[in-house]
Amino acid sequence: STLFPYTTLFRSELAVVIAIDEALRKLQTGSYGVCTRCGESIPEKRLEAIPWTPLCVNCAGHAEKGAGPKEQ
Repeated sequence: STLFPYTTLFRSELAVVIAIDEALRKLQTGSYGVCTRCGESIPEKRLEAIPWTPLCVNCAGHAEKGAGPKEQ
């Protein structure tokens, strides 16, 4: 289908919008910058690069591999 690439792009963009919305919620509750998997602080450099990230570098690497610590 010719719509397939657009559908995939839309889903990817929607996922980013949802992640940004979640990051804004965390700012309001004071939990911004805390990894949702291990509970450790996410380094400032990572937050500067990807402000909406819910994971520290270590947990993001494990998530890409399909393994790692369980979410808190």
